[in-house]
Amino acid sequence: MHGYFLSLKLYDAARIIANPFVYDDHREKLAKEKMEKMAETRIRAKKDSGVKVNKKLAEKTSLRADPRFSRLFDDPDFAIDENSREFALLNPSVHAQKLNGKSKGKTVVEEEEEESDKLSSDGLGREESEPSSGEDDGSDSSDAGGASTGFF
Repeated sequence: MHGYFLSLKLYDAARIIANPFVYDDHREKLAKEKMEKMAETRIRAKKDSGVKVNKKLAEKTSLRADPRFSRLFDDPDFAIDENSREFALLNPSVHAQKLNGKSKGKTVVEEEEEESDKLSSDGLGREESEPSSGEDDGSDSSDAGGASTGFF
């Protein structure tokens, strides 16, 4: 086609006949580019910050940025023993959670629901349909034979 003028419609028709999957390939390419753009804007998980020791402490504090405390996160001699007595005395809530076996991700409401499920499953819990001794069972013993109007 060197040196000849050709109608664009004829050229496009010839190109489609030669390779009928050009349009599909083009659409796939555009879709991939769009997905890559969306993937760039997504929130990504935190990458390992290079902390070898005391990872929980590094997540809680910003001491990692200070070079004076770098050995605290690199040197195994500075590792915090969470099973020691000193740690339990300094962090009583963490120690109590370990003793109770509570998982860190549960809320108070979820823990109460589990406790109520345990009570009802072993048969010791009172059913809602059973009246207790303090509830009114529908009989009125204060009136000997008269109808109760609710006014006094």
